[in-house]
Amino acid sequence: MAKPIVVCCIIGLTEKGKYVTASGAEAGDKLILTKTAGIEGTAILATDREKELGKTMSTMDLQNAKIFYERISVVKDALTAYRTGGVHAMHDPTEGGCNGRN
Repeated sequence: MAKPIVVCCIIGLTEKGKYVTASGAEAGDKLILTKTAGIEGTAILATDREKELGKTMSTMDLQNAKIFYERISVVKDALTAYRTGGVHAMHDPTEGGCNGRN
């Protein structure tokens, strides 16, 4: 079965020094995870494997898992963290997990 694939390149503009990337992480930093670790994977599996999962999961549980798509965005969390000050590195786990090497 063929599935569509969406590919994009997004470029944002910011003032010099007014952005935070993962490359600023340093040994000894404290990590804050603002979402559950499996939020995106849960939403994807519930959507892509609904038929198979429906054999062992209730319809309500599957629907709740699919709704996780609405909670994936970390934009509000990132802006809040940035505005508090002291943040010198950020990484969105949907771009490769949270393993301390990103």
